[in-house]
Amino acid sequence: MAEHYLIDGYNVIHKDPSLRKLLFQDSRAAREQLISRLIDFTLMNSCAVTLVFDGRHDAPPSGSTAVSAQSPRLTITYTAERQSADAYIERYVQRHPVRSELVVVSSDRGIRDLCRGMGSLTVDAAYFLKTLKEQADRARERLAAAQMESARNRGRVEDALDDRARASLQAIREKLSRKLPKKKGRP
Repeated sequence: MAEHYLIDGYNVIHKDPSLRKLLFQDSRAAREQLISRLIDFTLMNSCAVTLVFDGRHDAPPSGSTAVSAQSPRLTITYTAERQSADAYIERYVQRHPVRSELVVVSSDRGIRDLCRGMGSLTVDAAYFLKTLKEQADRARERLAAAQMESARNRGRVEDALDDRARASLQAIREKLSRKLPKKKGRP
């Protein structure tokens, strides 16, 4: 079963201290940071995400929808000026043919209860943020381990060779060692 996350964008931003602080300084930058995290999330989990922002004066035109250029699995929606993200999410869940595939992310208990009652899964925004952070941390750890392993193997050409090529290389080394004069202190 493929999961499709419906995320109340400003709700999630307000649950993250760094994003909330940034929101009051530069709302576009706060949205872009969340979008960046969600792109990584879609790539790591092979899931679809619809990120819903309440219509705001500084957001793109109300009622607009765009698929992220960086991830075709991320759709960003700005509701009409007077429509809340909750209302959009509720309508989306009502119209979805397989509601059990939907995961609603919001800290608003009312919308979570309503969507759960219609058959979708729900996750609290704070818990979702914790999950995002844990996944990002694990990805960084795996990358660091892979880089260390790569650094350990770097410099030894023979490690990249198959057995036949490695045997040929050893034969060349032996020939060269017989032809080279012996160094002082070496038998």
